[in-house]
Amino acid sequence: MKTLFDSLFVEKSNGRSTDSDVTFVRPLSGEDRIIRYSLKNCKKMNLIMKFLTTVSVSIVLFACSHTVVSQTPAISVVYTDEQIDAMIESYHAASDRDVIAPEVISRAFVGHFPNARDIDWEVSNNIYKVDFDIRVTDYEAWYDASGNLLMYIFDVRVSSLPAVVKNAVSQKYPKFRIDDVEKFYQGSVAGYKVKVEKGKIEYEAWFREDGTFIRERLD
Repeated sequence: MKTLFDSLFVEKSNGRSTDSDVTFVRPLSGEDRIIRYSLKNCKKMNLIMKFLTTVSVSIVLFACSHTVVSQTPAISVVYTDEQIDAMIESYHAASDRDVIAPEVISRAFVGHFPNARDIDWEVSNNIYKVDFDIRVTDYEAWYDASGNLLMYIFDVRVSSLPAVVKNAVSQKYPKFRIDDVEKFYQGSVAGYKVKVEKGKIEYEAWFREDGTFIRERLD
């Protein structure tokens, strides 16, 4: 039985090209067409499988990235919320300076945020602040001199702001636009720091996760 591979043949004279050389082309039979169609489909399927594999890997990497960004280490229970507030305020009350974190603080930090990179430490009034990234998310965290985690805050999407907090922002700042949102953990309190603006007026406002207003600062 002849197949696609028998479709073309050339008749030559003693291996030399002559005027009598003739090329014969046999029309494709139904079977040949099926074989050619199958070969084309195989190539298409290979391309589709490669594409699906790439998409699957991308989804897995995104999921891993999301998991890392969602890390929420526990805040130290050594201090009360009021004491932590006072310590954070004392940090901002004086000028900070770049520093290499003491080993006890560095060890605690690595335990809390093992995937951190681009790490920069500063100190003010014996309170240490560290700026760092996890994947593409910006973080800040504050420690005391013994390595106790006092507070940390990180960027989140505006679209991730819970409806109860979004409604509270709208009621507190009518006609203001939400420009930026960060999630924070300080002492026993978890909530959102929201930057709102209207024209040239800008506020930074803190809300608990249930929408309770905490404080504001004119930016």
